[in-house]
Amino acid sequence: MKRKINIILTFLSVFILLFSLAACRSKKDDKTVNNLSGDCGFTAEGEFAEGSTLVVQPLQEATDEQKALIAAKDICVDNNMQVYDISVQKDNAKVQPNGKVKITLDFDGDSPNGYTIFHFKSDTEMEVLPATLANGKLSFETTSFSVFIIGENKPEEYNYNITYNLDGGSFAEGVTALASYSNESEFPLALPTPEKSGYTFKGWKNAYDVEMTEITANVRGDITLTAQWEKNVEKEFFLFRLEMDKVNDNDNDVKTVEFYSMRVSDGKGDILKPKIDGSFENNGGEGLRVSVGGGAYVEILSDTAYKNCTVGTRNQETGNHGYCFYDGSFSGKISINDDYMLFVLKKIGGENDPENRLEAVTTDNFQTLSEGRYFVVRKDAYNAAVAAGKKNDTGELYEALSYLSEPHDDGNDNPVIDDITACYEIWIQFETSLKPMN
Repeated sequence: MKRKINIILTFLSVFILLFSLAACRSKKDDKTVNNLSGDCGFTAEGEFAEGSTLVVQPLQEATDEQKALIAAKDICVDNNMQVYDISVQKDNAKVQPNGKVKITLDFDGDSPNGYTIFHFKSDTEMEVLPATLANGKLSFETTSFSVFIIGENKPEEYNYNITYNLDGGSFAEGVTALASYSNESEFPLALPTPEKSGYTFKGWKNAYDVEMTEITANVRGDITLTAQWEKNVEKEFFLFRLEMDKVNDNDNDVKTVEFYSMRVSDGKGDILKPKIDGSFENNGGEGLRVSVGGGAYVEILSDTAYKNCTVGTRNQETGNHGYCFYDGSFSGKISINDDYMLFVLKKIGGENDPENRLEAVTTDNFQTLSEGRYFVVRKDAYNAAVAAGKKNDTGELYEALSYLSEPHDDGNDNPVIDDITACYEIWIQFETSLKPMN
C-alpha cells in the first residue's frame, strides 16, 4: 500500500514539473515590447505584444458634446484644444493595454498654467488626467485608448475678443454687437443679428465652420464669426412698364400698362400680373388690351389713340391666336426693374430665320418703338451666359437664357425650372383686325 502511494506521488510530481516547464516555455514564446512610436511625435511606454503599432489620428476639434462634458467638470481651459484619437493595433485590430501606459508627445506649448488631459472613454464618459510638461515633452498616463483632448489651463479671470465678418452686411442702428467676453459675462451671451439688402440672415459660423447661436460658459478663446446669408427671392416685384404717348391731354384711353412678377406657390413657375393705368382691377380699355398666360401680351387696339402709330403691312398669322411679329411702330416709353435689361428679339439673318437675336432697347424715355417680342433679362443671368461664351448672332444667347425659366425634364421625368425669374417675354403688337393679311 505504501509503495502504491509512493508511485502515485512520484507521477504527480513529474506531471507538475512538466506542466510548469510548458507554462514557462509558453510565456517565453509570448514576446512583448515596451515602447511604441506613432505619428505627430507620440510614443507609448508599457507592455505590448510584439507587432503592435501606435496609431495617432489628429481630429479637427472637440464636438459640442465633448465640450459640454469638459464644462461640467468646471475646469477652465482655452477653447483652442488639441484633439487626438489614439489607439494600439495588432493584426489590424485595436487592442487595449494590460495596466498603465505612459503617453509622451513632442509639445511646443509653454503655458505657465499647465495643461489638462481629457480622456473620453465613450460619448458620455470622460476622465481627467494630469499632464506633465518638461523639456518640450508632454506626458500623461492612461489605462485605455480612445479620444484624448489636450487643453491649456486658463486662470479664472479671462477676456477674449469677438470679431464679426459681415460679408457685405451691417448692424442696424441701435443693435449692440459684443466686442469681447470675460469670466464676468452673464452666459449664455446672445449674438447680434445683422442685415443686408436683398438677403436674409441665416446665422453665424465660427472659424471651424461650425454654427454658433450663442456664446456659452464653456467657450474659451478669441472668436471670429462669419455671417451666413441667403439671397431673397421676392414673391412679387415690379418688372415692366409701357407708357403710351397720348395724342392730347383730353383723351381717356389707357396710357400705362405695368407687369409684376408673381411667384406661384409651388415654386416651379412664374406668371406676370398686369396693372392698367395704376389699377390691378382694370383689365383694359378702348386703347389697349392686355392678357397673360404663356407670356404677356399688349395689343394696341387703335392706330389713332396714340401718337405716331404706324400700322405695318406684314401680318403673318402664327398658331391659333393670330399673334405674330408685325412691322408697325408707335411712340412710347418703356421702364423696367433696375436688376433687369431690355431687348427686342430680331431675326438672326434671313427672312425665314427665327427671331432669336437680342437687340438692346433704350429705356426711360419716349421714342419710336417697334411692335414685336420684348425680352426682359435679369442682369446677372445675362452676364453669366455671356461669360459662358453664348453667342448672340447665332441665337445661342437667347436660347440659353430662355431655357433658364422654361420647364424641362430633370432626367427623371420630373419637370423643373432652373431660374424662374431669369427672363420674361412681353409681346407688343397692333390688334390683328387693324392689319390686312398678306
